[in-house]
Amino acid sequence: MRSTLCCLLICLTFFCVVSGTAYNPWENPNRFKVVFYNVENFFDTVDDPTTNDGEYTPKGKNHWTVNHMKEKAGRIYKALISAAGGTFPDIIGFAEIENLDVLEFLLKNTPLGEIGYGIVHKESPDPRGIDVALLYKKNRVMPVSFHFIAVGPTAAKPFNSRDILQFDCRIAGERVCFFVNHWPSRAGGYMQTTGKRNYAAGLLRHRLDSLFNHDKSCRILLMGDFNATPDEDCLASILQASMDRKGKPVN
Repeated sequence: MRSTLCCLLICLTFFCVVSGTAYNPWENPNRFKVVFYNVENFFDTVDDPTTNDGEYTPKGKNHWTVNHMKEKAGRIYKALISAAGGTFPDIIGFAEIENLDVLEFLLKNTPLGEIGYGIVHKESPDPRGIDVALLYKKNRVMPVSFHFIAVGPTAAKPFNSRDILQFDCRIAGERVCFFVNHWPSRAGGYMQTTGKRNYAAGLLRHRLDSLFNHDKSCRILLMGDFNATPDEDCLASILQASMDRKGKPVN
């Protein structure tokens, strides 16, 4: 029998923040703020011949320029600070980041760069070139390891999607594992794509079972854009992340 999924699941499309009450994180070193944000198409201006990013170039459909990048970076920064109650989050999970250059651009062109964030990122095989990523405060979060779980392609599932990012760290002396997700979208139809999300959920559940088997005390937080509602099979049955009306995990 599988262990109950004892974790906090963040599955809003845009952003969500984990926090007890409003507080200054510098006054209470044992409380931390975590934000996830799907930034929706944060691209650079360079045409990557290996991906479908042509719309986000100066000559493309969106006439994408460095000024557009700066405007978007400013909006992202304001949204993150607002979500975290006027402070800088300790952990930030992202979806729809094109590459490392875009993350570095965000830090260079906003006050986020003054905080001392570490970056965790890897290029994924997504056809559009969008990835997940994570920022962490280097003076508050001690990284231990990170892994990228490939979501396809396989012989049985011949499609490409964003990797699932696993970030293991120590926070206030405790081990915490973060998983940043951006599961396959519904483009092409719900029924035609549900198997892809089920596949992603199965991969994640397998990794969680492995963690539980080795360390039942590990704290786990799943965040991301799952492109699914909480009652769908990928979340409720396969990932086993459903909640009853009292907020207790349902095995």
